[in-house]
Amino acid sequence: LNSGTSGVKNPYNSLEMLPGVSYYASSGQFTLNGLGGNMAETMRVEGQDSTSRIFGTYDYTQMGQPSADSIQEIAYQTSNYAAEFGQAGSVVINMTMRSGTNAYHGTAYDYFVNEDLNAGHPFTSVASGQPGKMRSRNRRQDFGGTLGGPVSIPKLYNGKNKTFFFLSEQSTVQRSASLFTTTLPTSAWLNGDFSTLKNAAGQD
Repeated sequence: LNSGTSGVKNPYNSLEMLPGVSYYASSGQFTLNGLGGNMAETMRVEGQDSTSRIFGTYDYTQMGQPSADSIQEIAYQTSNYAAEFGQAGSVVINMTMRSGTNAYHGTAYDYFVNEDLNAGHPFTSVASGQPGKMRSRNRRQDFGGTLGGPVSIPKLYNGKNKTFFFLSEQSTVQRSASLFTTTLPTSAWLNGDFSTLKNAAGQD
């Protein structure tokens, strides 16, 4: 359900596996153990509060959504919080981010969607008359990568076993449109005159 713009490689989708969670894909909100709204959760990145409350009484998890490839671990606390988490109503989400190591490592990905790869809508046809070929425009690319390793400046600094870096980039481009055909009654039909109606064979 959450496969739109906000759902591409969304690390918070793992919330759906917690007991007591009700997730609303249309708004990106959720409730846990019956609690939601502005008391739904506290989001932390490496212990720093990153909860978004820009819309007041609603939490939009996508506004504080790190790249999934940059996360090492997500921990959920749903009860018995320590005093430092006292502002949370239903869940504390704490993300631990990845860091560089003594060796250079990197990843690259591109999640590609195009309507030409989808099945056509049933009971539709295109200009050539081929049935079942109409497809709504749906083009999405979620791409990015990571790079991490030791900081090393030749002849100046060797950070092996000392200093590390980790970079992550994720971008999403989406274009979509909906295609549909509808029929409106003519003036004659509204007046009860259906003499212009034809059957499947085109006969009156």
